[in-house]
Amino acid sequence: MSRATINRIAVFSILLVIVFVSARRIYLNSQDQLYTVGQINRIISPSKGGLSAIFSYEIDNQEYSGTVKIYKYEDVAVSGAKFIVSVPKGYSAAGIMLLDLPVPDGIEAPQDGWKKKPAFD
Repeated sequence: MSRATINRIAVFSILLVIVFVSARRIYLNSQDQLYTVGQINRIISPSKGGLSAIFSYEIDNQEYSGTVKIYKYEDVAVSGAKFIVSVPKGYSAAGIMLLDLPVPDGIEAPQDGWKKKPAFD
């Protein structure tokens, strides 16, 4: 196989992965969502990109974790801070932390999550 053919296969494979990941995210966002409270466990600085937060949340007595970029939220996204997590129904491990929705102290989510995005005053 020539180098040009190998390069074409590599580029095609990368594009295929990008399309798959994007399509999956669009699909998950189109599903009904549950909302719960997630807590930032720690802030990390990956080798590429800005700061990220590792967070955890619980749905139906099962704990999950995720990572979220904290660009523009460095001042509020600190270890121990709590935010709403949007979780696609049936895909509990695919939660996304919503850094624009902080959760006040003392608020606890129902075990199976809220069916509507909560608003706090």
